[in-house]
Amino acid sequence: MVDNSCYKTHSELLRDERYLLWRLVPEEHLDQYWEEKLFQYPDLCHEMNLADAYLKDILFTKRYIKQENKEQILQEIVRAIEQGEPQRNRKKKAVLLRCKIYGAVACVFVLTGLFLYRVLAPVEPDEQIVINQLEAKEIRLIYSEKTVLYEDNIDIQIDNKGKATIQSDNNPDKIEEIEIADNTLNTLVVPYGRRSKIELPDGTKAWLNSGSILQFPSTFSGDKREVMLSGEMYIEVKKQEVPFVVKTTDFSVKVLGTKFNVSAYEKQQQSVVLVEGSVGVRSDHVEETCMLSPNEIALLDTVSASFRKEKTDALEYISWVKGYIVLHKTPLINVMNYLERYYNVDFEYIETPRIQSMTCDGKLYLSESFDNVMRAIGILTDTEYSKENNSIYIYNK
Repeated sequence: MVDNSCYKTHSELLRDERYLLWRLVPEEHLDQYWEEKLFQYPDLCHEMNLADAYLKDILFTKRYIKQENKEQILQEIVRAIEQGEPQRNRKKKAVLLRCKIYGAVACVFVLTGLFLYRVLAPVEPDEQIVINQLEAKEIRLIYSEKTVLYEDNIDIQIDNKGKATIQSDNNPDKIEEIEIADNTLNTLVVPYGRRSKIELPDGTKAWLNSGSILQFPSTFSGDKREVMLSGEMYIEVKKQEVPFVVKTTDFSVKVLGTKFNVSAYEKQQQSVVLVEGSVGVRSDHVEETCMLSPNEIALLDTVSASFRKEKTDALEYISWVKGYIVLHKTPLINVMNYLERYYNVDFEYIETPRIQSMTCDGKLYLSESFDNVMRAIGILTDTEYSKENNSIYIYNK
């Protein structure tokens, strides 16, 4: 396996099995490996973007992928990756590389391609889905009776003296520093179509999904560290003797130091999923506390106002932080609702009665561009889409 200390070009990345496996089938140990590489070599980010674009071009320039054509497509990917490698090294690495890449890419096609095919292929020829692209809204940071607007996704880091450093995802060189007054309650509003990350004064890190609001103090004091959430957040709590509390409209989560995901959108299933450590979840209307162990989920029952606990794969619930979502018999309507928040769009269903009964299985990659998602759907499902003003029409060929 290639073990370059630094990759100078994207073609070198494309010849590294670890990079290919990481991009095709994300796993935690691979995430950690490449995050360390990026930390060591920041300039590598540009070459990764080129390599990603190359892989996406291979994966998403094919028409509807039939089972009998899969082997040919996989061979094309391997040949493309091997181009430029010395002939004497090709034969030696060919068998191992093909086995790994075939397995990885096959997994992607099965999970992503078949998922999209099962979702949209059954639509009748005269049925359409209209996707209205809504006006983009800025992220709002409200502090010390001031409001600052940000057009891009942002990372916020607040030190224990109340100084906040804000960095744009699209322009890492653009860094802003602001002073937050002591003993104030601040608000971070992340609208549809936006995401944000924040590091709180105690070192706790939180990722906010689209359509979320987080209220937090400029400094933590007293017998608890408390924040208030509406929407969805993945959080890694810095361990301290003082408990950390996440409050929502209907329940609260109490921890000392751990990693978990909270989903508290209005009019949707609310839940807490534990990645590691332990948490106590308590409804505002029931005295009993629901204790969670890793890979358990607490689901809020709206009728009894209590939580029911189930076993689950916690990593599937935090995959949105990594840029994809995992679905298991998920109603298509729920997927559409998720995409509405994530991309700030509005779906209209025109003569689509079958959509109400459709469910989805697999992995859906959340591209930065919503057009890329539509393009992937069109290619992988043998459908077409067209734009007219602010609407996108999806229809069968």
